[in-house]
This record gives sequence, C-alpha cells and structure tokens, in this order.
Amino acid sequence: SKAVEAKGLLFQVQSFSFLLSLVIFDRILSCTKQLSDQLQSSKIDLYRASELVTASKVMLQQFRTDEYWDQIFRYATDIANTHSISTEVDEPRSTRKQRPANLDDSIITDSVGSREPMKTSHFKTRLYFPVLDQFLVEMNARFNQSNCIILKGIATCSPSSSVFLDFQDMKEFALMFGIDVTTLVMEVALASRVASRNSIKTTVDLGRYLHSCLPVHRNLYDTIQIAFTNAVSSAECEHSSSLKRIKTRLRTTMGEDRLSDLAILFIERDMASKTLDYEQIIDEFASADKNQ
Repeated sequence: SKAVEAKGLLFQVQSFSFLLSLVIFDRILSCTKQLSDQLQSSKIDLYRASELVTASKVMLQQFRTDEYWDQIFRYATDIANTHSISTEVDEPRSTRKQRPANLDDSIITDSVGSREPMKTSHFKTRLYFPVLDQFLVEMNARFNQSNCIILKGIATCSPSSSVFLDFQDMKEFALMFGIDVTTLVMEVALASRVASRNSIKTTVDLGRYLHSCLPVHRNLYDTIQIAFTNAVSSAECEHSSSLKRIKTRLRTTMGEDRLSDLAILFIERDMASKTLDYEQIIDEFASADKNQ
C-alpha cells in the first residue's frame, strides 16, 4: 500500500496543476515575505512596517489582473516544458452530469463526489484569484487604516525611528485618542530640540524626561503613554525560557482554547493548586470516551 501511495504522490507532484500551484504561491509569498520578516523582527521598525503593508497591498492588487496571470501561466509552462511535464489539461465534457437518484428532490450545497476536469481558465478563477482575494481580505482586516495610523504614531515616539517626533504622523495618532493637537504641535517642536541636546536614546528615556517636566508637555506625555500601552511584537519574548514551558513542541499543535487554558493553569498555578480537586479531574478523565 505504501508503494501505491508513493506512486500516487509522485504522480501528483509531477502534474502541471501541482507545478502551477507552486509558482502561484511562490509569487504571492515572495511578495509578503519582507513584511512578515519585518513584523516578526525583535527590532521592528514600525514606520517601515506600515510602509511595507501599503506596498504589499498594492502589489497584490497588481497581481490580480489577467495580464499578470498570463505571465505566471507562461512561466509555469516554460518550467513544465523544461522538465518534460505535460501541460495538457482535460477540457470539460459537453455531456450533462446525471444527478444521483436519491438526491432528485434535494437541494445540493456541497460536492457529490465528482468534479469537472480543469481547464486553463479554471486555474485562474478557482485557484489564483480566490487565493489572492483571501490574502487581500486578511491583510485589510489585520492592517486597516486605523492600525496603520497606530503603527506610524508609535514610530514617532521612538528616537531610533526616522520619523521621530514627526508631527504629521503623530497628529492622526493623537486624534484617535482625543489628544489636543493644537497644543501638541508646539510641545513636539520644543521636545525635538531638547531630545537632540540630551541623551534620549529610547522611548523610555523620552517618557522619563517628559514625566520630570510635568505639567509641561502634558499632551506629548499622554501620547507617549498611549504608545507604551500598545503591544507591538511578541517575537523577542517568544524566545524566553518561561514561554517554552507552556508552548512546547507538542502544544504548538493544539487548539487555541486548550493552549490558553493550559497557560492560565500554569500562570495561576498557586491558586489552581488550592482550588482544583485533582481526584475529581482524574475521575472525569477516566470516565470520558475512550476514543477521545
């Protein structure tokens, strides 16, 4: 059976549809790789990340054209010809499919175990465009206009950023949280001069300096506080030994709810040891379905 399965896998790998899928995902993932690397970096540049988000969206929109699809299809065809892979695809038969007799009086919303042979246009409408649409939907949901404003706003609070204390980018961020921007503009101008003269290298240093000057720079200090409370990246803390106690190799395959419950038990282990009845838990586990 293993030999049959291996031959089946080999046949699928050597098919043109598999090759075309590889080419499609290579193009799309190559477009989003820089953004992914930037967002997962422990030294993330938020302003650059926001620019990459916009650029990635525009590029994915440009991918979703018939002209670009033709380029991808020709490229995949050239690779197939080089490696002697057949590029022929079966055309759908003109005969009408017979519906199973037991489903005559039913409304069918799913497949019935058969499919139409794919032709060239089907790869575009059933694979390429749907994948691109899903990428764009996810990116628009995760990086909407409000989130991009927040990314740029937090970047203006970091001395290491190229837009440090840039009022235009900070203004939209401040307006989202009800900061008085008419006063903020002068506070930013004064603080930028002070920052260049003092050893302010991090956002924490800037926050400490502004706190020492209160009630002066009140609006700028409030903006910095908001930037502090926004979680930016978990890339660096994911390498800590404490998190590895929870997120082991086995638990990375678990569902999010179970992993969250285990994390709470570990974090609140002192309280759990006093309130949980281990004998009752063992009894419930023993009485559960053996197949689970």
